[in-house]
Parts: sequence; C-alpha cells; structure tokens
Amino acid sequence: HLVDAFTHMNTAYHVFKDLKKGIMQVKNLNMERFNKKIGLYDESDYLAFATFVHDIGKYASYSKEGDKVSFRGHDEKGLEIIEKVCDKLKFPGDAKKMVCCVVKNHMYPLMLFKLDNGKCELKIYDFFVKFQKYVPHIITASFCDVYATKMYMDAQNDKDKFKEFISDLFSSYENFCDVKNKRLIDGNDLKKLGFTGQRIGEAINELDKQIYLGEVTSKDEQYNFVSRIK
Repeated sequence: HLVDAFTHMNTAYHVFKDLKKGIMQVKNLNMERFNKKIGLYDESDYLAFATFVHDIGKYASYSKEGDKVSFRGHDEKGLEIIEKVCDKLKFPGDAKKMVCCVVKNHMYPLMLFKLDNGKCELKIYDFFVKFQKYVPHIITASFCDVYATKMYMDAQNDKDKFKEFISDLFSSYENFCDVKNKRLIDGNDLKKLGFTGQRIGEAINELDKQIYLGEVTSKDEQYNFVSRIK
C-alpha cells in the first residue's frame, strides 16, 4: 500500500459504505442480501466492521529486510486478534464467525484474480465449496480492499478489471448455489448403481462440480457420468 494500514482500512470501509448507500455499484452484487438481523444489528453492520479491520494483523506481522517490507501471515495474525476482539465486544456467534472468516480470507478473491484463466474456474469452484454461505461476504470485503488500494495507484487499470472480475464471481456463485436444483439424480439413484457408504457423497460432490462447469446437463448425461466414476 502507498498509505499506512489504518488509512487503507478506513478507505476500504468507506468503499463499503458507498456500496451500501448505492453511491458505488458492482454488477451482480446485491447489498440487500446483507440486511438480515444478527442480534440487534444488520449483518451489513458486522460486514462493515470486518471490512474496516481486514488488515488488523499487519502490525503484528510486519518485518523488514533491507528495503523490503513484508506483512506475510497478516491474515493469520489478524484472525488471532479479531477473535479476541469479537469476544470482548460480545458479538453474537454468527457475527463472530463471519467477521473472522472475512479477516482470515479477504485475500482469496485477489489470488483467484491473478490466476491464469485455465486454472481459475476449478479454483473458483473450490473457493465456493470451502466457504459456502460466507462467499458473498469475502468477495465484498475483497472488492473494498483492492478498490481502496487501487484508488491511490492503478497504472495497469486493475481497479476496473478487478471490479469486472468480482461481478463475474458473484454471477458464478449464483450458478454454484443453483447446482442442487440442476442435479437430476440423488443418493437413491446412486445406490441402485451400486454406490455405498461415503462413496455416495463423494460421487454427488464430483457430479455437482461437473454440473457447475456445464459438462453434464441432462439426466442421461448425469447418469453416464456417475456410471463412469463408479
């Protein structure tokens, strides 16, 4: 960053507030999804807090060798710190889990953005599987983080490129959430094909990935796929 960590986090927080107010918009990002109540506050209030503290681990992870400054591991340090902060502030359990998940994983979408296109789609799917309901929170905070960084210097026009990537990521997530509705066979069908035990769940997971990738759509295609992996 070209500015200190506090200034950067505060800028990211204001980007979030601009999204919340509709001053800034990202296609496919519906801020109303964060309006549900967690205790006395909206989920968006806790997400705003998570965005504000996303780099809180940088001070503890700061190191310098010669002219090179590093904050390696600031995500892990941030998690350690913010868990204690959430407990001290008596955050509800659901709010604490979300805040901690965002602080720990706010760099994940940027990592995906930097991947080669050929590797990106499968990594995105793995990201969705790993974080499930917290995916929108991580994506939103990541956008605020990167946008805040690029506001000060953006020679490669990465700000707009990343904004488009985030928009596409939200669209892909909606596709991911719809996979179960597109799955046309279930565990009973797999039992009839000879699947047993945990292999049933594994086969469904493998099938879901193929559905997400658009490789199998019809019931026959789905049957043929699971038959091949038996």
